[in-house]
Amino acid sequence: MPDPIRVAVIDPYPIFREAVVHTISRADGLSLVAQGGTAAEARAAIRESQPDVLIIDISLPEGGMEAVIGIANSCPSCKLAVLTALDDVTSVSRMLAAGVKGYILKGVSGTE
Repeated sequence: MPDPIRVAVIDPYPIFREAVVHTISRADGLSLVAQGGTAAEARAAIRESQPDVLIIDISLPEGGMEAVIGIANSCPSCKLAVLTALDDVTSVSRMLAAGVKGYILKGVSGTE
């Protein structure tokens, strides 16, 4: 059996982060190695835990987009997936240009 994929989750909203962490913890083949809610915690997770995948919200205190760009440059082996409510073209384009492998929108339930 192959080694599990090492995942870190960085999201500023504790309830949302806990839901993602819970899902990852229950998934076969995935191993949660770090979690946090700030850009500083994202950088620490990369440095200390060396995840294979970082799921990160770019709406982080201290500059989530800048953290993603820095992590993409300093750790090209880590696959970055943005999970955010920001759906503007500029944010998507900037993150894809930085090397993000996925841009996932947090859904909002309701009627329009």
